[in-house]
Amino acid sequence: LVSKAKIIGCIMVLLGTLFASKVFESDFNFNIIGFIYGLLAAIFYTASMYASNKISLELPSLTRSKYLVYGGFLAILIFWNFQIIEEINSVEILKWGMVLGLFGTVLPPILFSKGVPTIGNGLTSIIAALEIPISVLSAFLILNEQIGFLQGIGIFIILITILLINVKKKEKIEKSKTL
Repeated sequence: LVSKAKIIGCIMVLLGTLFASKVFESDFNFNIIGFIYGLLAAIFYTASMYASNKISLELPSLTRSKYLVYGGFLAILIFWNFQIIEEINSVEILKWGMVLGLFGTVLPPILFSKGVPTIGNGLTSIIAALEIPISVLSAFLILNEQIGFLQGIGIFIILITILLINVKKKEKIEKSKTL
């Protein structure tokens, strides 16, 4: 059931996301192709969250993760017409590819497949909202990118919203246990 608090929380996270991604800054340029890719990414991400919580739960997490990664790999090959394979020729690309592959492709689906059935779709989607603040903060710490004032406001809105949703959820659970 969708509650009023969840709808407000969703709106606040979306607003924070708009701030954190510099939509309201003067140098923002809307790109329709980027928007379509982002929308498709959101659809497929939601589908993978649903699948991780509902499909083939009897299989080991590693097996389910393997199929999730294979699906992503096939999508990349289809959308980029095998161009990505032709361009891999540098040791530098392979070195960073190994690191990014481990932390971006191998570990997340394994942990995702293990965690989603345990905590459920609701909490998973709330935790997934932390992706943007973590990405911006990582870019700041690792790449020395600057965080603008509006980006900081967006990150703050997202974090506070997630905190409030979880505090209210925890209070509701504790009240139901005492009854």
